[in-house]
Amino acid sequence: MNTFEEKGYQLVNGYAKPLSFVYRDNIVVEPTTSKSILPTTHYLEHMEYPEYEGIQLYLNDVDNPFIGLIPDPIDWFFLNTAKRLLMESLKVFKTWQFMIAFIFTWKKTKYIEKLIESYNSINFKGMEHLFLKYEHMTPVAYELYHAIDNFIVNMGIDETISNNFADIISHLIEYDNAYRWRIQDIMSETSIEKLLKDPAKEVDRLALIMSKRDSPGVYEKFKSVKYVISALLLLPKFKKAFRNTVEKINLSKLQYSEADKYWVSTMEDYQYMGKTNEERKQMYE
Repeated sequence: MNTFEEKGYQLVNGYAKPLSFVYRDNIVVEPTTSKSILPTTHYLEHMEYPEYEGIQLYLNDVDNPFIGLIPDPIDWFFLNTAKRLLMESLKVFKTWQFMIAFIFTWKKTKYIEKLIESYNSINFKGMEHLFLKYEHMTPVAYELYHAIDNFIVNMGIDETISNNFADIISHLIEYDNAYRWRIQDIMSETSIEKLLKDPAKEVDRLALIMSKRDSPGVYEKFKSVKYVISALLLLPKFKKAFRNTVEKINLSKLQYSEADKYWVSTMEDYQYMGKTNEERKQMYE
């Protein structure tokens, strides 16, 4: 066993990658470009793989592990393709033309199923090599997988189509730390009781919180998601599916862990925890 494997990771074209056993197909796809390890204040000492707690990266002189993965260029290619298609699709879904067409669609569930199936057919094969075994996903992504899958199945969507879609979306969050931390931020502002009492009102409230903490460009992406969820909540069948999903959520898995709080205190792209950059830094001084 070489030095890197003893530390819990392997070096592939200059990129620190998890050991192969965490991936469902047990292989690591090599990046298409190589690089040297860039000098930074901290360096990776080792990785650990506690089940259902996420892959944990330990850096020198830092007590809290970095939970999650840092994608390499080939990972980003497939992730960004899936992300862009999702965002562009959501832009279409929130247009009044689409909403009118959807309202007058008789078999709404089948219509949604066909849209999701088309999305899956474009992205699933490209992202499949990135899929982690469920026990090695971050708690946030793993809980989102179950929430998305449960919501869509309860809408009446085919289970295989639902599973594949949940896999894609949850892994977009798994690999994108900025999106994952934003989800944790707003989910730390709510409760199961609030989400069940008035789902549409609570979704609007959480979106408003995010709008005040985020930059306009990034918030627009989440705003599109909020719009689609709000529209679906107007329909009794989908509102029931949403409530059923919320009742089964382990909300603590979608909220900040202590390690995540430390890492967001080092970020300056969003007002995490509703605090300024300086206020967050002072928490760990």
